[in-house]
Amino acid sequence: MHPALLYIPGDKLSRAELCAARLDGDVIDLADAYLVTDTAETPAARAAALAPTIPAHSVVMASAAAWIYGARMSAPTVIHLDRRTRLRADSGVRLRLHDTTIPAAEVIRFGAVAVTTPERTLADLARLGSAEPALWDWAEDLLAAEGEDLASRALELLRASGRSPYKRNGVAFLEQHIAMTR
Repeated sequence: MHPALLYIPGDKLSRAELCAARLDGDVIDLADAYLVTDTAETPAARAAALAPTIPAHSVVMASAAAWIYGARMSAPTVIHLDRRTRLRADSGVRLRLHDTTIPAAEVIRFGAVAVTTPERTLADLARLGSAEPALWDWAEDLLAAEGEDLASRALELLRASGRSPYKRNGVAFLEQHIAMTR
């Protein structure tokens, strides 16, 4: 993502100036940033828009990762992260930390932001949807955006993973989805 196409409030322009530019049709909202109008809203652009919020050495997962891949138009209100580093007390309530160990093979980098792969993202959404049912909606949207074979790959990944909370529920969700699409 070229830095001249994405504006973070306070870097080059204030939030008020960016809001005025949005009213003039020069930029559009993209999470907590603003993207120049007529610029493609790519996964790299979405990841760059979240970059100021994401602590270093963290991996974006679940609904935020699904949004980066284009599963929904509106950015998630809660950003799920693996807990690789200690966060400051002022990190904000938008961040939900998970004690996970995500293998390097299941992580993609978009600039400075590390994001789980689409398969891992779907597996996490399916698994965590038991505790937070809205995540199952994100899972359905990710399947629509990425294609149906993603469910089989995510199921394989989830079955091969070690013990994790809500794993059985995630497996059941993916098996049910696969059975309905056959």
